[in-house]
Amino acid sequence: MNDEFREAGKVVKRVLRRAAREVDVGDKLLEIAEYLEDCVRDQGAEPAFPVNLSLNEVAAHYTPSPDDEIEISPGDILKIDIGAHVNGAIGDAAITLSFDNDLGELLAEVAREALEAAIAMIRPGVECREVGRAIGEVCRDYGFKPVIGLTGHQIEPWNLHAGVSIPNDDLPGYEDKLEEGMVLAVEPFVTTEDGKGDVRPGSTVEIFSVRNPNQRSRLDLHRIYEDRKSLPFARRWVKEATRMKFELLRLSKLGAVKAYPELVEVNGEPVAQWEHTVMITERGCRVLTE
Repeated sequence: MNDEFREAGKVVKRVLRRAAREVDVGDKLLEIAEYLEDCVRDQGAEPAFPVNLSLNEVAAHYTPSPDDEIEISPGDILKIDIGAHVNGAIGDAAITLSFDNDLGELLAEVAREALEAAIAMIRPGVECREVGRAIGEVCRDYGFKPVIGLTGHQIEPWNLHAGVSIPNDDLPGYEDKLEEGMVLAVEPFVTTEDGKGDVRPGSTVEIFSVRNPNQRSRLDLHRIYEDRKSLPFARRWVKEATRMKFELLRLSKLGAVKAYPELVEVNGEPVAQWEHTVMITERGCRVLTE
């Protein structure tokens, strides 16, 4: 399985590299998402979750709807979060692109520097909150705030959010110690000093995962679960996606599917993100998506 984690990481690395080269002002988010997901499939993997394309104050969990018309505009800050899986072994990484926005470029650089500081802390026996402390210190050194409402996460086969969580600051409740062999997605989010440093659900919900495949529905939950287990999927991936919007929301109220609404910075301030997947080794960690 370790080989498959490494292969998934390589796929994500290649696709993100392509995104950094090719995504530009005027591109539609829907076309970007479909293109990058096809790039994952072209390399023999499958998307571990829908490509997240979160603009400006949207921190995470935005993926385009089937009829999305949003285009990248000058001044935008775009988080591109990509996951790939190989037989359930997941690679997960993100970058932030800024388009004619000096603040966005600085936020992105701080997020990347915070990630590097976090990775330098990771080794067996370290508490998760110690990794978070490294992230928070970098953010504050630049006069910015870490977004504490979002965390990194342990990854296990077919399970994107498993076991321990990695906070984005030194927070109580994150005293779990890291262990050799763990696979972690570490993802600092940073916002301005005017931000709250937290997130709230937005109005857009386009990402779901199956929780009860036995629930009666016009949607074939069994087929989705057989293909993806509990891994998230996009509404635009399902047959008759436009008609299924209200069915998915109904299923989420019943608990048959879990809905993942977009997450927005509470004060409406811009957010940057940088993320890698790492595997903890005897003396430190190996970055799988670098």
